Amino acid sequence: MAKVKDNPITAGASDDVQVARVLITILDGHGQSLEQGEAARINDSGWEFETASATSEGKVNVEAFDLAGNCTRHEA
Repeated sequence: MAKVKDNPITAGASDDVQVARVLITILDGHGQSLEQGEAARINDSGWEFETASATSEGKVNVEAFDLAGNCTRHEA
């Protein structure tokens, strides 16, 4: 379990064509969603998500979707 202190949370996502959207989910130790939302594009491959709380404990799941709807997931 990690402390989620970075606010905003930043993620890098790239694709051969284009990343259409990035979804960030913060989960507690039991896998329950604490917070979820769409990240905003900040540059070609950078995305940013502003959390509602400054510090919480949990895992961060990042889901990146391309134009065709394919999804790549990463957990931190």
